[in-house]
Amino acid sequence: MLFRSTVSGDVDVGTGDVLLTADASGVETFDAVDLINFYEAEALVDVTGDITAGDIVMSASADVTALETETTAVAVDIRSEARVLVRGSAALSASGLIAMSSVSTVDSNATAESDAADNDTSTDAAVAVSVIDSVSRTAAEDTASLTAGGALSLSATNDVVANTIANGGAGGGTAAGAAVATTVFDSTTEAVIAGSASVINAASLVIAANATNSVTTT
Repeated sequence: MLFRSTVSGDVDVGTGDVLLTADASGVETFDAVDLINFYEAEALVDVTGDITAGDIVMSASADVTALETETTAVAVDIRSEARVLVRGSAALSASGLIAMSSVSTVDSNATAESDAADNDTSTDAAVAVSVIDSVSRTAAEDTASLTAGGALSLSATNDVVANTIANGGAGGGTAAGAAVATTVFDSTTEAVIAGSASVINAASLVIAANATNSVTTT
């Protein structure tokens, strides 16, 4: 599900402040045919118009929590995306600060437990699969311009903890349990002034991209 804040026209609030936020939490859907748990959170702040204000603060946050424990097999497919974009020919002018930030957070645990007490060897296995895509992007791009009397900051943060666990037991007397765990993981963290975008003025400039990813597959 997409949560969006946009400015496509011109906004002038004088010395007042402008705050643009988009916050998304993961929404789960279940594919009963393929037996996959889908989670998606998408937050977007998109500015293509001009803004004149005191302080201009823009933030996007996407958060997915997926905790799945099943017998025999479990699969999760997760997409978390937070973006703050100033693009096109947008011109931001602040007598105070301009702050742009995006944060994507994923906490996933997919655990499959074999049915070791079952005498049927067909259930004496565990398969766990996780597919995770986490994106945090903060950008001024195209021919956008930024003018700040105070500090100018662009930050992107990506924080992912993902555990994919398959616990195989032993059923059917002498049968040996089997376990297969697979994780497909992609993380993008970017804070950037790109293309022909420009900083006209700022008391200070900080551009920071930080990613903390912990992925365990066993």
